[in-house]
Amino acid sequence: MLASFFSSIVAKWILRRVLEIGGLAGSGLGWYMSLQPSTQAVIANLLQHNWDKVSLAALIPLAVSLGGYVWSFISTTKPHVVADGTIKPMKALPKDTQKAVTDGVRAAKTTLAEKIASIFGR
Repeated sequence: MLASFFSSIVAKWILRRVLEIGGLAGSGLGWYMSLQPSTQAVIANLLQHNWDKVSLAALIPLAVSLGGYVWSFISTTKPHVVADGTIKPMKALPKDTQKAVTDGVRAAKTTLAEKIASIFGR
């Protein structure tokens, strides 16, 4: 009975959710541990609803850190091309070049997806 449960679709769905939540929790913990102890104390006080122990000056490093992570995320997900050592936004490229780059990325993603699928036998 246990073997049939672990081979079922429901068990595989639960396992994927556990892995996703574990990955997010691990990433969050890594981010938290990389902060300075004073900033960690501010976060702990905020989560414990100890608003009276948090000063405005203590929130500044937290805001700067979060702002840096948001900026990094936006810079990472924004479509751009690196050519000759300079970053060029996709919108700044001519339309035919944009199409060539987009088609090349799609082909690379398809090829990578096919390679990954072949590793796992799908």
